[in-house]
Amino acid sequence: MEFIDPKKLTQEDVENMWLKAKEVESAFDDRIKERADLFVKSLFENSLYIKLGEKGLIKISSIFIGAEASVHIIVWDKSEPHVLISMMQEALPFIFKKLQLERLTTFSAIFNEDVLRLAQLLGFQKEGQLRHSCVYKGEFYDTVLLGILKDEVLTKEV
Repeated sequence: MEFIDPKKLTQEDVENMWLKAKEVESAFDDRIKERADLFVKSLFENSLYIKLGEKGLIKISSIFIGAEASVHIIVWDKSEPHVLISMMQEALPFIFKKLQLERLTTFSAIFNEDVLRLAQLLGFQKEGQLRHSCVYKGEFYDTVLLGILKDEVLTKEV
């Protein structure tokens, strides 16, 4: 497991990542869905990425080394969910250790049941709800805030 080094990505790599992420209907809200420039910009600004084989991508942003970060899970291949869960279970300790984090936070639109279920299977706990914070197909939706602590991940490793 390793972070993607954006400086080593080819234009084709970036385009493929963008196209796959864009295919996931709820990966981005309406305000940024067509903004490839923001996706590319995020590759180089306080964000790290981990590729989940051919299944998807984890974006780690708002990184405060030694404290916390946010993760955004984008899954474009939902076949073999057990493989995806296994990859995520391997990725979480890696993220916590490499960045020396105390907590990870993730957000998901309230209607994105697959991501909410995946996060909860991984041990994330619901911590709150942001009202009308996501625009999807012209409608405002709430966003669910979930978090997981270092001790909740690293104790499972033993």
